[in-house]
Amino acid sequence: MFAKGEAFLKVLDPEAQMAPSERCKLDRGGRRGFSPFAWPVPLRSLTRDPYKSTTPKGQMSAVGENRRIAVIATTSLAVLGLAGCGGGEDTVDPGSATSESALTLQEAQAPLNQGDPELSSVRDDANEILDEGTNGFDARLADLKTAGIPVVVNKWASWCGPCREEFPDFQSQAIERGDDVAFIGLLSNDGSDTGETFLAEFPTPYPSYLDSDQEIARDLGISQAFPTTLFIGSDGEVAFTKFGPYSSEDELATDIEKYAQ
Repeated sequence: MFAKGEAFLKVLDPEAQMAPSERCKLDRGGRRGFSPFAWPVPLRSLTRDPYKSTTPKGQMSAVGENRRIAVIATTSLAVLGLAGCGGGEDTVDPGSATSESALTLQEAQAPLNQGDPELSSVRDDANEILDEGTNGFDARLADLKTAGIPVVVNKWASWCGPCREEFPDFQSQAIERGDDVAFIGLLSNDGSDTGETFLAEFPTPYPSYLDSDQEIARDLGISQAFPTTLFIGSDGEVAFTKFGPYSSEDELATDIEKYAQ
């Protein structure tokens, strides 16, 4: 069914002819000319628009038709072979992303000196991978909502080059804003062993919940793109969803200040 589409994509992007294992090794997800997201996307997702974002008023806004076409083209590439970069294999090379950790393990695990007890609880679980399923994840969000604490949820995977690139920005912001905002990682479409290896290199001052089958991500409506960041206000409502990586810490900080309130 993709015969014509394959031909079109090979003209549009010669790297579509590369073997999946080679495409996995390209910088920042490997798509020159396309969005650098990693896309473990099933066929049914071709009918969805992952660029729809929830505005602060709870309404849905979509980008222009040209960007919509780019999404379809990128998703088609995922179906044709790039999905191998996000198929849950623990041995996938995250590419040639070269970010360095912003924190040592000791810095990441340093206790909070002040702040709400719920924020202290988050810090107590620093750099842990919690295999508690949807119940444990939902319970933590409920506790943070009760305490009136905004939350930043970052979905990542060890095989995801763009995740690796933006990770130091989340490390830094979580330390800077840890007295006011709860950060939570979501290790999706990945395993705990590779996740632990990744976190040994990039320790976080917050826990990550294991979500190998993306059940939590689907419940949140963020199962498509890697990475994805969800902003939840102090009222417990989703304020904004960022699909794809942050290009700088300043960009991330701007969204935290705008939506994690």
